[in-house]
Amino acid sequence: MNLMKKLGMKALITDIDGPLGNCEKAAYNISQEVGDLYSRAKNNPSLLQDVTYDMDFENVMQKLVWEFDIHPGVVDTLKKTRRIGYVNFAITDNPIFGPEVNRIIFEQRLDNGIKEIHPTIIPRVVGGKIVFENNGPKNEYIDDKFRIYESGVLIVDDKNDLEAAEHAKKLRNEEGYEIKIIKVGNNCRELDKHVDYIMSNFNEILNIV
Repeated sequence: MNLMKKLGMKALITDIDGPLGNCEKAAYNISQEVGDLYSRAKNNPSLLQDVTYDMDFENVMQKLVWEFDIHPGVVDTLKKTRRIGYVNFAITDNPIFGPEVNRIIFEQRLDNGIKEIHPTIIPRVVGGKIVFENNGPKNEYIDDKFRIYESGVLIVDDKNDLEAAEHAKKLRNEEGYEIKIIKVGNNCRELDKHVDYIMSNFNEILNIV
């Protein structure tokens, strides 16, 4: 048994968009162009690759982080999970969380209820076009955290999380880690066969853990 498990500490890894909130409304509040871009690419950020973009992209992303609509009760729920021994982490494909300063801002907005945010992509504007740098896939991050803690929960919500849910299930079966896989909402029925619980909102996790 490793040290973290001896201390009774567990990992909570959650997606951001969906479980914790969303920023589609904030995107449309900035402009129709930003809203349309976000709506088109929210489930497939690669659609933004090589898009020509004239606005100050870094400022737009930071504004979206500041105006990201955090669901009611999420901040309090993150505090409560910490009190009962969970170390909270987040993984996301949303490019607005690529810049480190944006992750710091969002962690502060969550009252530091999240220890670390891992973005899978880092956006840049090169020659007026949006390009993405790979920052490590979700599965790699999930591997790292569950090898350290050996138990905890993974929270998913849409088709972008299918591979992550399958991987967590494989870790549980092959490594013996005590992992609960939880889905929030009714998106992606295909996820249902890979999860242990389905919640209507993030705050219900307190009834499971």
